[in-house]
Amino acid sequence: MMALKSRSSLILLIATSILISKPVMADSIQVDNPPLGLFSDDWAAVYFSGEKSGYAHSTMSREGDQIHTSTTMKLRIGRAGITAEVGLTQGTTETLEGIPVSFESVMEMSAVKMITKGTIKDGNVTIVSEQFG
Repeated sequence: MMALKSRSSLILLIATSILISKPVMADSIQVDNPPLGLFSDDWAAVYFSGEKSGYAHSTMSREGDQIHTSTTMKLRIGRAGITAEVGLTQGTTETLEGIPVSFESVMEMSAVKMITKGTIKDGNVTIVSEQFG
């Protein structure tokens, strides 16, 4: 269990560092009124020790009065001759005013899948977590 938590922490640290260092988009987007549909679609290669280990993909889109943000990262990590594949997908939905509506996180490490979903309504947060099916 401790090894799983350590791995999870490492993956989240890596994901955070990659996403924080993401370059600013060249096109200007009106923050108060972004265009309908997909308005941001960014890809990045992920390298460890000079070798490609995976990729990251981030999107932002507008549907009506809601903004959907999604980030996916897929990694292949090797240690002691064993290769493990790790996937992390995180998404959020918010109003145009920036008020959060929902969020979701899916982490896959080999055969283990952890899903967390949440909704925010009337000042209350409801979270549902699922692991091992």
